[in-house]
Amino acid sequence: MLLAVPLVVIEATTSRGTFDELAVASSLVFAPALVVSALFLYLHWRITDSQPVAWLTACTIVIAAHVLVLAALHLGGAGTGQDAWVLATDLIVVSIVAITLGFSETVPVFADPAAFGLGVGVALAGAHVAVAEIGWELPLSTTGRIIGAIALGLLSLPIVAGLARMPLPRWAALRLQLGLLLFIVSLTVGRLEAVPVAAPIIGLVSGFVATATVCSASFALLCAAIGDDLRAIADLRRSLRAIENRARSDRAQLHEVKGTIAGIASAVELLTGDYGYEAAPAVATSGTAGPTLRSKASLGHMVAKETARLTRLLQKPPVEGASEVDVDEILAPLVMAHRAQGRTVRWAPSGLRCRAVPDHLSEVVNILLANAAAHAPGSTVEIGASLAQDRVLIRVCDDGPGVLPDLADSIFEWGARRPESAGSGIGLNIAQTLLDADGGCLRLDRTYRDGASFVIGLELAREESDVA
Repeated sequence: MLLAVPLVVIEATTSRGTFDELAVASSLVFAPALVVSALFLYLHWRITDSQPVAWLTACTIVIAAHVLVLAALHLGGAGTGQDAWVLATDLIVVSIVAITLGFSETVPVFADPAAFGLGVGVALAGAHVAVAEIGWELPLSTTGRIIGAIALGLLSLPIVAGLARMPLPRWAALRLQLGLLLFIVSLTVGRLEAVPVAAPIIGLVSGFVATATVCSASFALLCAAIGDDLRAIADLRRSLRAIENRARSDRAQLHEVKGTIAGIASAVELLTGDYGYEAAPAVATSGTAGPTLRSKASLGHMVAKETARLTRLLQKPPVEGASEVDVDEILAPLVMAHRAQGRTVRWAPSGLRCRAVPDHLSEVVNILLANAAAHAPGSTVEIGASLAQDRVLIRVCDDGPGVLPDLADSIFEWGARRPESAGSGIGLNIAQTLLDADGGCLRLDRTYRDGASFVIGLELAREESDVA
């Protein structure tokens, strides 16, 4: 299809003069197309920072400038009688391309390739215009034309070799090799006189195909570079999300570890301090708080339970899923741990059983108790478990300032907190995420007006469901 345009035009022409004019005029189309190819290559270099592609960009601009100026001079009638000069500049341009591509991987790019190629192209254009203005007659003999054509053919070998060594996809290197070879063919046949009619036709077709090949290869290279860049960005985003998820997981673990250690440390202080203890271990069910009301056995039991949970938090064993748990066994050590820190926690055993992951439920309740202590310091916290149809509801309430209305809708989002809060704002998000994964739920009771009230909803254990 690309050959259709030049072939149709060729069929419509009948004289050598028309062929010559058509070939020269076509160069005014080829040159801008090469500039577009250089733009594609330049953008590819900006994306990939490929040194060989940078030099290839500069070479393409030099070729485009050479072709454009010669075509313009011929159309203006200023290029006649300067065949020797034109052949010499052809050899110079092809030599520049051959040398540049040959050393493209070893010689670093010392300037912007577009600026460098444009500088060389402007210098070459200036030389062409100067020679044309002076009006030198530089005819070329038949022998000189043949020698020039052979030299141009030989210079194509290092160009092909240089492109083959470039770190480019195989298809791209082949297209560029074909394009530059056809460009050299178009230059070569233009210097021959043995085939006066065929030469312009061959030059026109080879120039058109060379330009189309180089332009398509450059565009395909740019598309490939953009695709690779987009894939790299996507991979980077996935890596960042994985890092963020790991960071969240680590922050969540640290959040719970700190709360658990605080309870253990307070209990250990009570155990090792000079305090009075009651003998009855049932004090864990008491609604009051204070060191003198805790039995040594209850404190020791709480420390053992919380230490075991802390070990599991740090080791992160696989979670087996929800199972039947005694709500009182989960709440008792947590209540004791927070009472050991001097907080007033009211709680009475309920005898209910639910389906939950024990460590997850402990973590959620611990977060709610820690939040109450942080945002409602000095207030009394009440924990109650009740039955509602086939659900067990665990309510944690305080008589503090409550949740701000503007924060109620986003209270469970990661990082949501009061402006003046010193907390991280991640506890409630962790709690809700854990319960959602285990088939439970956590919600804010917006009808509660005496402070903040959070309700945990869990599936009732099968035995309790049957009794109900």
